[in-house]
Amino acid sequence: MNTQNTLKKHLIKIIHTLRKDTNLSDDESYRWVLNERYGKASSKDLSIDELRDFAITLGYDEKFLKKQNTKKARYFKKENTKSGRATKKQLNMIQAIWSKNAKNPTQWALREFINNIVKKRP
Repeated sequence: MNTQNTLKKHLIKIIHTLRKDTNLSDDESYRWVLNERYGKASSKDLSIDELRDFAITLGYDEKFLKKQNTKKARYFKKENTKSGRATKKQLNMIQAIWSKNAKNPTQWALREFINNIVKKRP
């Protein structure tokens, strides 16, 4: 099955779903609108562009498409991870884990541990 047929079937499903929600729930008025607007008796006879147009007429944009939120959440900051350094949040987590689990929970012991791992003095 090619992509054109798949898209066409998908649009027909959307139209039939929207049809139930609008005042075109009875078959007679649905067929009348198709005949008046496109000169076709069935949605299977419509082209893809006509199917898209009919879906939008029935309210496809409002019901199915997500509205893009232009405002970004203020409380999510994108951390600068490209620098190769740990973020402040990561440093706090390392410090908390170290102070909870280490035999010697001092800053100096943590620095020595980091030096042994990465071979670089913090």
